[in-house]
Amino acid sequence: MMGDGPYSIEFAEKEHVVVCTQVIIDGRPGVMLADPGYHLSKLITVMYDKMYPNTGWFHHPGDPNCNRDNAYGYNSWNSNYVEWRDRTDKGESVKSQTSLIYVAQPFLDAINITERRNLVYNLR
Repeated sequence: MMGDGPYSIEFAEKEHVVVCTQVIIDGRPGVMLADPGYHLSKLITVMYDKMYPNTGWFHHPGDPNCNRDNAYGYNSWNSNYVEWRDRTDKGESVKSQTSLIYVAQPFLDAINITERRNLVYNLR
């Protein structure tokens, strides 16, 4: 299990790629995220100042026996990362999880990233 704080980033599991583009709206920085591999049918807008058009919390449709909500926002420790918060409510059981998305550099080399990912992620 990961610990709290900025140093836990070093031990994070790295296994997912999303499409991200940096935007500036009225001089305010942000990013737009698309995650078609996660069956998310909408673009997510994350503004650094959390103001409109920041997406905020939204309901993720899916299993009728489960309420699932997501939110994206810049990490308060390191703005090179966007936090993805996932809250799943299955009646008496509520599970929360936070994942990090690195948005500071472009994705230039799929082979290099895949090779490094396979070093830390055991798919066998």
